[in-house]
Amino acid sequence: MRPYGRVIAFALAASAAAAVSVAGAALGRADDAPIGSVAAMSPTALGTLPSGTAQPLSAGASIFFQERLATEELGRLHIRLADQSVLDVAPSSELTIDKFVYDPSTGAGEIAGSVGQGVLRYVGGVVSKHQDVVFTTPSATVAIRGSSMLVEVTRDGETRATFLGGAHMRVTSGGETREVTRAGYFVSVPRRGEAPSAIQKARKAELRRALGAVRQRPGEQRAAALTRPRHPPAQGKGVPAKGLPPKGLHEPAKAPQARPPGKAPPSERERRPGGEERKQP
Repeated sequence: MRPYGRVIAFALAASAAAAVSVAGAALGRADDAPIGSVAAMSPTALGTLPSGTAQPLSAGASIFFQERLATEELGRLHIRLADQSVLDVAPSSELTIDKFVYDPSTGAGEIAGSVGQGVLRYVGGVVSKHQDVVFTTPSATVAIRGSSMLVEVTRDGETRATFLGGAHMRVTSGGETREVTRAGYFVSVPRRGEAPSAIQKARKAELRRALGAVRQRPGEQRAAALTRPRHPPAQGKGVPAKGLPPKGLHEPAKAPQARPPGKAPPSERERRPGGEERKQP
């Protein structure tokens, strides 16, 4: 049987020494410069700037370096970074972009983030075509090259990473790494310091459930319909939180269509749930 991955053991100190710091890097962005924006969301999510100031998010809002993003029990968040990476965040999730370096002229860069809990789907942009994009969880480090993956983190810190496509996905914990190269296969880590599990094929029902948690839904606020960029003040300090947009404000209201002369409006019983009118016999 053809193997779907391989086990690589290595010292954690080696990977730490290979990490490149954003501070002072030629491609690094200023802390108060946006690194992406909210493409869509529902119904509420909160962004906490490095200063500690929490701000409600809306579609079109800017996302900043080291901003902690959190969704509520029913909230979903869809973010597009400057290199065209896409981050889909499920309800009751926490995500922070810890490192973002990107040079549009060459495509070179570096992206790293952390997932505190919840479900994240990452779809790679320009940077991931050149090197691994890395996400840290309470129990593991997950790296993706090329395309996309799902990262699920329970409240107890257990991590499950599923490879959806691309060159490879690597899951590291306890000094060992599992490399997955076949879409639809996953690795789990029960707690910090333990070695990753064997590479296993995800069940279709489990995959549908996880993907359903991050998938965009009808009625979500979208950046094309509602754009409210946020601009932090000078020197990277936060701004006061402002109220959320009114409930149900997703796109501009459409003008009512004129009814032909002589035609009476249908009664409520003559309407279908979706708003269509029943044809009269």
